[in-house]
Amino acid sequence: MLKLGIRKHLRIAIHAHLAAATILALALASAQAQAPQPPVSAGTAAGGTASEGKPPPTPPKIVAVMNEQGETGKDIELSINDDLYIQVAPRRHFDPDGYRLQLNGYEMGLKARYDDVRNAFVFSLERLKEGSAAAEKENKAAWSHILGEPDGWTRQVRLAVFAKGASEPLASEPGATEFNLIVIHKKIFWLSIVAVGVLLWFLYKWAVRTPLLRDRVVDGIPPNQRMFSMGRSQMAFWFVLIVVCFLFIFAVTWDYNSLTSQTLTLMGIAAATALGSVAVDRSKDSPDMKAIRSAEAQLGKAMGLDVPISGIKGLESVDRRIAELEALPPPRSLDQARQLSELSDARTEYNRAIEPYRTKGSWWKDVIEDESGPTIHRFQIFVWTIILGFIFLVEVHRDLAMPTFSETLLALMGISGLTYLGFKLPEK
Repeated sequence: MLKLGIRKHLRIAIHAHLAAATILALALASAQAQAPQPPVSAGTAAGGTASEGKPPPTPPKIVAVMNEQGETGKDIELSINDDLYIQVAPRRHFDPDGYRLQLNGYEMGLKARYDDVRNAFVFSLERLKEGSAAAEKENKAAWSHILGEPDGWTRQVRLAVFAKGASEPLASEPGATEFNLIVIHKKIFWLSIVAVGVLLWFLYKWAVRTPLLRDRVVDGIPPNQRMFSMGRSQMAFWFVLIVVCFLFIFAVTWDYNSLTSQTLTLMGIAAATALGSVAVDRSKDSPDMKAIRSAEAQLGKAMGLDVPISGIKGLESVDRRIAELEALPPPRSLDQARQLSELSDARTEYNRAIEPYRTKGSWWKDVIEDESGPTIHRFQIFVWTIILGFIFLVEVHRDLAMPTFSETLLALMGISGLTYLGFKLPEK
């Protein structure tokens, strides 16, 4: 009887618990049905995944700088026109559109592409020659800052890459954004030094032995005895200076289009000064020139000719005739004695007339002095030429580009040349 009572009580308890659980479940289901539901997107309703559920894409991180040969590390060397490979992680394709490169903080304006094999952004280190004028100017200025004032063969450069529209650069591994940029190409530099050395050697040799830098007013003066010309010297100065600067810019930037309109204007002013100097000398009708023409006419008459004798070859024939007459054993005939006397007198008069046109013994005296000593018009053109030449060299070394002189400086150079020509008219 006791066992039957216990079983009966257990059965009643179990039924009571089941009833309570059923009532609780129904209450919870009713409450959930009455609660407001969030809206369901069409993609989710169709079985897609909500965009809010996607993790954001991992941005690229710079892990190494690489050259075209696959070498990495901050000790690799790259030069202008080389491809710069910037290896990133994780390993997947990144759209290069809009990625920007900065070198030492300067925006380069170079277009990126992506190498899936090396998992790297690729930038060609070049000077822009296509695109907008503003982009080319910005690129040129950036290269001038990066390569300007070279003090060694290479220079350490730090890069930064920016995603499209980003204000902060991509993250990078320590030391993964540095490399050595070749500033001066050794082979081109030494070849340029040899070329300039050969040019200067020939210029010096010809200047001493030939009339390359000398006046040609009087053809009868031997080339190495003629006066040095200020106009020709100035033209040679600008020629050599521009050649040196052109080769220097090419050795650093590989840019062979560095000549500017101002450079050509400088060469034109120097050439015009030299041509004007020749024209002034040829047009002079000074007493010295009249004496030279008179002596040339006397030499021709003494030689039995109806035309004046001038030039090196003509004077050599006169000197040979004088030597032949002097070598004749006495007694000489009256005609021989008369001819010897006339030739000797005419030759002496000719030598006296051409003396002001002979060199004074040094280049400095020839270009700065006239018969009365140093002259201000010669000295001022010399000073301004040296000053502008110095500015030219400094700007080329600093900016790696032919300088752009203002119209005022070019006008000053032109006025200096005209002043020299104007004062040259009454000389001699």
